[in-house]
Amino acid sequence: MARASNLTMCSFCGKSHAEVKKLIAGPGVYICDGCINVCRGILEKELNEIEEEVPGTGAFKVPPSERTLRIARPARHRSGAR
Repeated sequence: MARASNLTMCSFCGKSHAEVKKLIAGPGVYICDGCINVCRGILEKELNEIEEEVPGTGAFKVPPSERTLRIARPARHRSGAR
């Protein structure tokens, strides 16, 4: 069955406002409570990995996403680099 064109839907999962508990509007986009929970879980996991110390080294684990960002960032943006 086709959905009405005026029906607001989550921009991430495509569920309508009738299918979710809460639908939050942004500039031209919507996100539902379910997608927010998924995002929160991803952020919590990544933040925990960043804060996790590698035993016996005094260093901290850095998730792959952070390693990629650090490699891709130009040298002038790295601390201590000119």
